[in-house]
Amino acid sequence: PELSNDTPTPAKRKRGRPRIDKTSPEYLASMAVRKQAKEMAAVMNNRTSSSDAGEKRKRGRPRVDKTSPEYLARKRARELGELRVLSLKLGVYMYYIYSLSEKCFHLFSCLCVE
Repeated sequence: PELSNDTPTPAKRKRGRPRIDKTSPEYLASMAVRKQAKEMAAVMNNRTSSSDAGEKRKRGRPRVDKTSPEYLARKRARELGELRVLSLKLGVYMYYIYSLSEKCFHLFSCLCVE
């Protein structure tokens, strides 16, 4: 049987998004509007500069000047308090180790004595 060329091959279906005519007036107008909106958003975001007095964070607290003597004094006191707590904990641990070593020494001496 011979192949007949009666049936034409179907046209290939395009897949994906259709091509956009980037020279059309609608496309150019929407791009201009988008660009303008982007620039406006950038201007609105940059309006509050970091050098403003009384600048607020997200939750409304003012920013802290980390070079001020008051802040540095509070920081030093906080660190000293943390060191004090650590030294107290270390003392407690050393006491436990000392008491355990005494008990171990006592047990060892009892085992060795016959």
